[in-house]
Amino acid sequence: MSRLDMMIYRAWYGPLRRPVRAIARRIAGEARIVLGPLKGRFFRGKELVCRMGIYELHVQYLIRDLLDPGDVLYDIGANNGYLSLLGAQCTGPTGRVFSFEPLPANGDRINALMNENRMTNFELVRMAVSDSAGEMEFFIGGDEDPYTPSLIRDRRSRSIKVMVTTIDEFVAGNPAPDLIKMDIEGAEVMAVKGADRLLASPHAPKLLIEVHSQEIDQEISSILRNHGYTLKTIRAPFDRRPYPNHLLATKTHG
Repeated sequence: MSRLDMMIYRAWYGPLRRPVRAIARRIAGEARIVLGPLKGRFFRGKELVCRMGIYELHVQYLIRDLLDPGDVLYDIGANNGYLSLLGAQCTGPTGRVFSFEPLPANGDRINALMNENRMTNFELVRMAVSDSAGEMEFFIGGDEDPYTPSLIRDRRSRSIKVMVTTIDEFVAGNPAPDLIKMDIEGAEVMAVKGADRLLASPHAPKLLIEVHSQEIDQEISSILRNHGYTLKTIRAPFDRRPYPNHLLATKTHG
């Protein structure tokens, strides 16, 4: 992470965040990303933190370090496609990115983002990921509902039906991942349970999972340790909250 990236990132979440964000609105247009690993790439959307290039900046640099040209990334919970774009840049023309995103509007945004940046090494998978395949309710909330969509109801007030797959089922017909990035708002345990065969295989991937509570953290950690993974907690700089954070799981292949 460059010194400038770190300075802006710290200011973004610090006591001067209001004037910093006001300045950012003036310098961040709706075309080129300003900072970070994706600097110079196209991004059009209302998310100012993405247009600035500092969305989860520590996670961006970690993903960049975890991926090599030719690798395969599963981006589970791709949202607006920002980290899928990073994955496509890192893995290059010989690699692959599979972006799992069940919301139609988000899927359309991902396609537009990849097309504008001329990324051909990705595939949009318009499905959610869980511990069983088929059709499930996907809870999206109402117009005034602040909760991010998820397979977990929690306090979300509306739902739609979406198609769901498991990681093991998807791997059976597609290239296996070298890295799985997962951010699915509380449904991570179900998704990990649906990857039992892959996690036990000789070519088990690295995982980078955003966890939202101590209970989820402990359950996922137990599953992964039983599969021989070593775990490391990744916390956002300047954020003292215990959750959310990221769990990095790696496995030594002998």
